[in-house]
Amino acid sequence: MAATAAKTFSSRLTALACGLTALLSSLVLLGWIFEIPALTTFIPGGPPAPVPTAFLLLLAAGSLLLLRLPRLPQLAALLGAVLLIMGVLGLAEIWLGYSSGIQEKITRLFLSSPTHVAAHMLPHAVLSFVFLGAALLLMASDGMGRSYIAQGFALAVMVLALQA
Repeated sequence: MAATAAKTFSSRLTALACGLTALLSSLVLLGWIFEIPALTTFIPGGPPAPVPTAFLLLLAAGSLLLLRLPRLPQLAALLGAVLLIMGVLGLAEIWLGYSSGIQEKITRLFLSSPTHVAAHMLPHAVLSFVFLGAALLLMASDGMGRSYIAQGFALAVMVLALQA
């Protein structure tokens, strides 16, 4: 009985966290679309969140919510793969000076004339998306011990968030 209650609480907490992440990410995107600077940040008075960061957080929240549904782990894995690929491309841009242009293309989905601030993710965000994508891919697949590795990736994201 206690295990069931803990699982229910965990499931509700996951849904709440995903919902809040999706809401905040959507507000940031709306802030950029309608040019409302107060909405372009996750923290009042903080720096604006780049459009790709808000968009990928929205995908991450969607992927985690899809993992809760028994028939959609493949779609959750696809979204996780998108996060992982975007993170790797972002790391390539930072470390190698290579520009894939993907961040600008994502920004252009929402803005007609993107600025540098709106289009480029910060290094800790990029690395977080690599870890999030890997964790979501592991969670969507079957196998013993994969959830522990996914939790390690999630812990890494938390540490990066605390460092930011």
